[in-house]
Amino acid sequence: MRQEPSTVTQRGGLWTALAACGLALALTLTLPGCLGSSNSSRPVLSVDLMWDDNTSPTAFNAGSCQSAGVANVVWTLTKVGEKTPAKASPSGGESCENGFDFFDLPPGTYDLTITGYDSSDTDVWKTTKCTGLRIEAFDDAFRCDMLQ
Repeated sequence: MRQEPSTVTQRGGLWTALAACGLALALTLTLPGCLGSSNSSRPVLSVDLMWDDNTSPTAFNAGSCQSAGVANVVWTLTKVGEKTPAKASPSGGESCENGFDFFDLPPGTYDLTITGYDSSDTDVWKTTKCTGLRIEAFDDAFRCDMLQ
């Protein structure tokens, strides 16, 4: 003879499922990296630099520091509406890289200003400004064309 499950077992299964869902929701709202007010880690702002290694003023060819002849750079990252840079290259600049990863920035919109120098310290890439780099709750990546 077939036995029906008792109402206690059915109700117990429902309460177990509800408790599991409540626990999952509580963990989602409190663990770092999830949406919630206790998230203490900030997103990363990544900027890929595309150095123009084409000598023609009417064409753009995305290259690297080496292909464009850039040895050193001086840069500042400034939050829109503020005068003091949020981050900047060390005094005298630093070796050229094909991109930057900025950590620990508060949400907002930033402008990146870069000047590229060749191995003789001649500013071969006049100041280029990459504007509107917006970072909010998640990591963001942008492309910045470095024109000669």
